[in-house]
Amino acid sequence: MDNNRIGRFLSELRKENNMTQQELADRLNVTDRAVGNWENGRRMPDYSVLLELCRRLNVSVNELLAGERITPEKKEEKFEENIREIITVNRNEKKKHRLIVGVMSVIILVMFILTVRFALIRNSIIMDPDLKYERRLSEETRYFQYEQLEKISFDYEMGVNKFGTVVFRYPDKALERLKADCSEGIEAVRKAFDLPELTNRSFRLYKTYGWQLVDADAEAPPQLLEQGRLISRVLDIYENSFYDNFRLRNS
Repeated sequence: MDNNRIGRFLSELRKENNMTQQELADRLNVTDRAVGNWENGRRMPDYSVLLELCRRLNVSVNELLAGERITPEKKEEKFEENIREIITVNRNEKKKHRLIVGVMSVIILVMFILTVRFALIRNSIIMDPDLKYERRLSEETRYFQYEQLEKISFDYEMGVNKFGTVVFRYPDKALERLKADCSEGIEAVRKAFDLPELTNRSFRLYKTYGWQLVDADAEAPPQLLEQGRLISRVLDIYENSFYDNFRLRNS
């Protein structure tokens, strides 16, 4: 089906009937731009206006789709040809539609996954992979406090990420080790400051208040006060694996 040929034929028929594009558009309840698109071969008339269009232009549907006047001898031949072309066009349109739907579905799914992942990272529900451990600490960055932590447990092994920030090699292991090593101190901080359970969502509260346990409970055993300080030190490094902390430090 030749859209350009049909468009030229439409233009000729409209002029034969002494109508402007606007006049034809008004009679079909469409815009003159739609008529212009038909005549330029950019679009085909919708099936809902096809019969009325043919009636207004004094032409058969068969002739319109053929893009020319048809003699009685060729009427049946052209009709069959037009039907075959319509079927082919419909099949192609369905394939195109399925392809578009498939591509859009994949795009929407990818966007959804990326949006959810970004939201999880921003809200510290998961760690930002860009901030993960990349290499061991150099001698220049190996401070005494880092060495002391690593001596406590291999779970506190540290390095730096690609931005040069000190991070735990295995942040989840470090947090679980802290819970095991400082369970009494964590419980003391929780009760003293009425905090929720220590998780990757609430750890900043414990980081802030761990140092302050001595102020909240001056009579606490030295062991608990030391655990309070250790809690803050460990969580201060643990925090470096999360996006929002990195963003705040570099804004």
